[in-house]
Amino acid sequence: ARKTIGRHRLAFASVLVIFLLSLAFGIVSTGLMGQLRQERNSAVQAQQRESRLLKSETELRQLADERLTEATQARQTADDEARRARRVLEFMQDFFGTAEYESGPETGLTVKEMLDRAVAQLDRGLAADDAEVEASLRTSLAAAYSRIGYAAPAVTQYQLALAMQERLWGPDHLKPAATMASLAMVQFSATGNADVSLQLCQRALDIQRRELG
Repeated sequence: ARKTIGRHRLAFASVLVIFLLSLAFGIVSTGLMGQLRQERNSAVQAQQRESRLLKSETELRQLADERLTEATQARQTADDEARRARRVLEFMQDFFGTAEYESGPETGLTVKEMLDRAVAQLDRGLAADDAEVEASLRTSLAAAYSRIGYAAPAVTQYQLALAMQERLWGPDHLKPAATMASLAMVQFSATGNADVSLQLCQRALDIQRRELG
């Protein structure tokens, strides 16, 4: 055996060197693989954190945009409501100011006649360019008719206003629901038909429950 080793000492040495190098390479490779795996995991975690931050930033930006849009829409709605209210007030002031001037001992113009004149102007298209304004005017005139005891013309004006509001906002909106409730009360006064009035009240109540909870 010694003679064999002696004769092949160089070969054994070469094999030993190769074995040791392989062992060292395996150890180094294992360490490098572990380090690379750790670095890769760190890179993935960093990328995930960055993605979460970008997602959060995007969500915050979207939320800010949504709030800005909502604020802009709310402001536009408020401006529209104010504009319509001014038009309604101007109509009432102009018309009833003139009617009051015309009414007197000589003419004997009554409140009912003044309301009839206002309705006639609306029927001729005075506010035809703005259906919301016209609907508001007709509900105001309907309420005025009702207060002075004229239920039939009040019903007519509420019905016209309700039809306009349903075309504007749909049949399940809160504005038509409010007009329905008013119409139901006046309808009963005008016709004594409780069934129709109850149906209108129930429909208005259902809409309010859906919209307001």
